[in-house]
Amino acid sequence: MINDVVYLFNMNGEKLFNMERAYRTICHSKVEDIINSGIISDESAFRQYATSGHNPRKFVSFDENRLNKIKNDTHFRNRMAGKFGITQIQEGTFDSSDSENVNRIVKFLCKKGMIDPVNDDPVEVEGARKWM
Repeated sequence: MINDVVYLFNMNGEKLFNMERAYRTICHSKVEDIINSGIISDESAFRQYATSGHNPRKFVSFDENRLNKIKNDTHFRNRMAGKFGITQIQEGTFDSSDSENVNRIVKFLCKKGMIDPVNDDPVEVEGARKWM
């Protein structure tokens, strides 16, 4: 611990702080927010894929602003779908029946997908914070 920040060298610390339960709770809450936004096609498939595998951990960095932006701005949603290879059933609704598509949606909403400023292509990132 340095300056009120705890640094862990491996994932074993999750058990110490009971983090698994915490990020699963966050995940389920945010998945329901996404479902209620009306941007996905298959609620049960989305719930199944988004809450399994490594996805629950990703929701710790969920960005509510990204969800609001794609929920309220159809043009932006369509542009991001094209950029990140997210298939749409109809304009404005993401196909959530495919696990790979759900993974792309989750990565975008949880700041694990960004646009490379040099070649304007999507890239997968560990995390991001505001440029200082």
